[in-house]
Amino acid sequence: MLTGRVSQSTAIDWPEKVSAAVQNRYLNRVEETPASAADVLESAESFCEGGALSIDVERTLFEAFVEDDYDGRLHLTTLRNESDAVVGLVFWREVPEDEMKSWINFDALSASVSDLRGMVNDVNAEIVDDDSIHRQRHRSSLVPVREESLHWLYQASTSRRDLVSQPRGKALSREEVIEDLTHRWVKIELLAVRKPFWGNKYGSLLLACALCEAYSLNNNRAILHVAGGYSNVPAVKLYQRFGFVGVPAGDGGMFNKPDRDLFVLGNI
Repeated sequence: MLTGRVSQSTAIDWPEKVSAAVQNRYLNRVEETPASAADVLESAESFCEGGALSIDVERTLFEAFVEDDYDGRLHLTTLRNESDAVVGLVFWREVPEDEMKSWINFDALSASVSDLRGMVNDVNAEIVDDDSIHRQRHRSSLVPVREESLHWLYQASTSRRDLVSQPRGKALSREEVIEDLTHRWVKIELLAVRKPFWGNKYGSLLLACALCEAYSLNNNRAILHVAGGYSNVPAVKLYQRFGFVGVPAGDGGMFNKPDRDLFVLGNI
């Protein structure tokens, strides 16, 4: 099974593992251009199967990418088969620091970190179906990944008391720590696999490819909103396998926006 972080893998070799996994499936990863995306939009039916809203979101993202509405910060990664047909896609966006600052509710972080740590343990304690031993080991191996996903939250909460220090011993101000915590983020906007190709783990490959490309551009944190929330079991399980941690949002949660069903990966 392909996961977002392979046991005992290093920051150097995990992108190579992603590339090898794609090649072993006889697929090509393509970072699309606005011109090539326009061709995909014109020639292919919708990738989404989630109803009119999902289709509208997909078309809006295509149009924004083709028109470069985000000044190069919106990306489209696809997988193409040997016939050069696009089997799936993922839109992802580099989030500007100012936008990330408006999302995060720093005053709510401290009270939430301990609850999230407990949730990490609960997720890994689940055991299901006949393959329970393997799954339990796999979930246990992701504990360090999920802990890294919480590390930035811990930093932000301690920044309220100026506990983060520079090497010279000078405490960083709250503003300086917030500045550090709100850069190098990407948002997974949409991930979709065309229905004829469901069941081939292409969703895992697409997410891995997007994170790999984001990492190559010096981004190391990711956030996403799961359409349908926790009732969208396949999507939730996919992101949890990669080490994403679900976080409360809205009504005093850690994020002002997006306001619900958020998952965070604190270290790609």
